[in-house]
Amino acid sequence: MSKYADDTYLVIPTSNANTCTAEVEHIEANSNANNLQLNRIKSLEIVFERPRSNRKQTIPPLAVPGICRVIM
Repeated sequence: MSKYADDTYLVIPTSNANTCTAEVEHIEANSNANNLQLNRIKSLEIVFERPRSNRKQTIPPLAVPGICRVIM
């Protein structure tokens, strides 16, 4: 039997964007330790951007492997 955790949110500011993959792996390890699974197929990475007029040209961090990225 498989169990899944519902509605888990991970918020990472731009200044720590390079830790995103490690944070997701930590959540996955914690889930596994509690007999749960992180379903990467149903997971989304949402990157929020400022409006173009106020935004500096930035390169987004690498996407988390196995998780779909949406840019808003």
